[in-house]
Amino acid sequence: MLGKNPKTSWKDVSSPDIDESCSIAATASVIGNVRLGKHINVAPGASIRSDEGERIVIGDDSNVQDNVVVHCLKGGEVVLGKKISLAHCAIIHGPVHIKDGTFVGFGAVVASTDVGERCFISHNATVLGVKIGNDRFVPPGTVVQTQEEADGLGEVPANLKDFNDEVIEVNCELAKGYKGMLG
Repeated sequence: MLGKNPKTSWKDVSSPDIDESCSIAATASVIGNVRLGKHINVAPGASIRSDEGERIVIGDDSNVQDNVVVHCLKGGEVVLGKKISLAHCAIIHGPVHIKDGTFVGFGAVVASTDVGERCFISHNATVLGVKIGNDRFVPPGTVVQTQEEADGLGEVPANLKDFNDEVIEVNCELAKGYKGMLG
């Protein structure tokens, strides 16, 4: 479903701005002031909903996998850079900024956080209210909720440094393929 957000006391009505190269599954929702860059694959069940928050921006060559939720608190925004992967069932709840090349794993939660470039937030990890530097690794199931914990994160392990590149390559090709099937 693609649609406008309702007018509220804090927000005017707006519609999504979606590049024609994007593929959006029929069961996904993209609502309100959402801008999707080029070659983005939005999978079934995903919800990208800018009805409460100010705006949601997702950069080129990113992917929003099955049942991902992207939403934001009143007045805030979600801005995701290029080549971002949001894996199955991840929740991104703004205000959130995530820089280029970051992977967010299955069931991970990122809320009220700034994430640097080329980070790897593992499956079922939770990151709340912190700033994470570039090239940082959040291990599976870890909860990061103080700046001290965020500052203590190690670098992305060598065996995972190229993982997001592979996910991006697959999903960009899927976006092209689905777009070709759907017209």
